[in-house]
Amino acid sequence: MATLDAVGSSRRAISSIWRALERRVANPVFRRLLRSRCHWLVSRRLLVLSYVATRSGKRYTFPVSYRSVDGHPTVLTPRSATNWWKNFRDPHECVLHLRGRELPATGEVVGDDERDAITSAYLESSRLIRLVFGSHEIEADRTDDTSPRLVAVRFRLETDVVS
Repeated sequence: MATLDAVGSSRRAISSIWRALERRVANPVFRRLLRSRCHWLVSRRLLVLSYVATRSGKRYTFPVSYRSVDGHPTVLTPRSATNWWKNFRDPHECVLHLRGRELPATGEVVGDDERDAITSAYLESSRLIRLVFGSHEIEADRTDDTSPRLVAVRFRLETDVVS
């Protein structure tokens, strides 16, 4: 039992370190890169999402990985590891910095039936995404009867720029 506690403690420490590196190093670097002339290096799979939180009124801006699904940028995120998606349970205005352009958009969490199809297509589109989320996420996608492990958020743009 003590060994399992040590393993769990080590995983939490590694996860905490990873999140800190992401927040303090990776996010600022990719935010700057995606807003620069060199955005083309990473903008095929990353965009900058900026929105005002519904409860706090605070502005959040960070890079996310996206895929085009039916012509709309769509983001898949782990339900338990992130909170930002909660602002999009109902349609919510935001700004996407996508492929060198700043575009107004409306984001909304996708319903379960459609989310399952998006999850499968999303994970099939990239080996890296499969490694990050793991193929087991598709087979055991629900933590219980009502709570999927992955959340899909679709962004509708005023302009069609995603291919």
